[in-house]
Amino acid sequence: MTDTAEHEALARLHGATNPSRMGKVMFDLVSARIPHELLFIAFLPIKFELPSLCSEQKYKVYCDAYIRDTNKYDIWLRRSPVGPSVKTVRHSDHTPQSILKRSLFYREVMTPANLEYGASLVAWHGDQWLATLTVFRNARQGDLSDDEMAQLAKWQIHFEAMVQRLAIAKEERLEEDSVSNFIWSLPTSTCFVKWDMTPSHFTASAVELSNVWRKGLSMLALKGLPSRITVPKDLLETLSRLKPRIESAKLARPGPLRAVALETVEHPRIRGLVAKIYFIPSKSLTLSRGRFMIEFHLDQPSAPPKLPSTYLSVLSRSERKVAVEAAKGLSNEEIAQVLRKSKGTVKVQMAQVYKKMKLKSRAQLASILSRATNSTFSPATGNETIQVLD
Repeated sequence: MTDTAEHEALARLHGATNPSRMGKVMFDLVSARIPHELLFIAFLPIKFELPSLCSEQKYKVYCDAYIRDTNKYDIWLRRSPVGPSVKTVRHSDHTPQSILKRSLFYREVMTPANLEYGASLVAWHGDQWLATLTVFRNARQGDLSDDEMAQLAKWQIHFEAMVQRLAIAKEERLEEDSVSNFIWSLPTSTCFVKWDMTPSHFTASAVELSNVWRKGLSMLALKGLPSRITVPKDLLETLSRLKPRIESAKLARPGPLRAVALETVEHPRIRGLVAKIYFIPSKSLTLSRGRFMIEFHLDQPSAPPKLPSTYLSVLSRSERKVAVEAAKGLSNEEIAQVLRKSKGTVKVQMAQVYKKMKLKSRAQLASILSRATNSTFSPATGNETIQVLD
């Protein structure tokens, strides 16, 4: 590989966005300069989704099995000098072939792949091991030379920098997920929108009221909430309109994370539904001017208390007579005498009263109809009139 080609490969390496892509570029980089039988990268499981990468897929099963069984007491590993201060190592410098061949690693990984020699690049973050790239050779290729080890040492710096960046990126993603899950469960109806108009964090309540804003009050009865939020189009237009005002007022300069109130938008049709818009400056101007915060509020007027006649409207005429008498405190036997019914009929009609009015006891019925003092019925219409005391 020419110097230009090597520089291009290193540029691709530092542009990698995931371990698989990073591994492929490293394999291409090493393959162009150093003969080998197998290239193998082992990752720290808690930092990466992948256990390992292999340049030859047919050997990956042996490497993964060794990692999965965590053979940390293997004689080959116990003799390894690798630590935070040792980042490039030729295996034969520290483990003689006679000892290597007695190890579990040699039997389970190297023998099936016909391997005899190896050298490793190790990536650390402080004292924590993150990943190891190993170059394996067969007996015909022989051990790695000093020049080849010097070349590996040059690449180790780039390998470690990339592994650290990918590990930190995953950690940040996990933290973002944790923050998102925490914010989702908050009782406030809040949504954060980036400068590029894409939502970032939001609460379940904000998802609900955003749906109400877009589709109406019927969305309050929706049983299952979507996991993502769709910010109403008119609110996004308002945010876009506010951008020049933010920049002209120099609100988008780096500063403390404080919410600056900008505007309150009332829903054009739903009374009591408003969106309060705030702006939170960025700590720096590297990627964003800052983000918006939308707080949804819905103030619904309480429903007027139902009058006794409203409750009684769900009952038949006979059931209403029974209910009104029961509200006066009469027993079933007394109601039967007053209304000239059988006790069994009164009992059945009282059961219907409970069911239709969704009550569980005579006390609830008496409470609802406590303001009803008497009832009279028109023989012509059968309608009941409730006289209510002031």
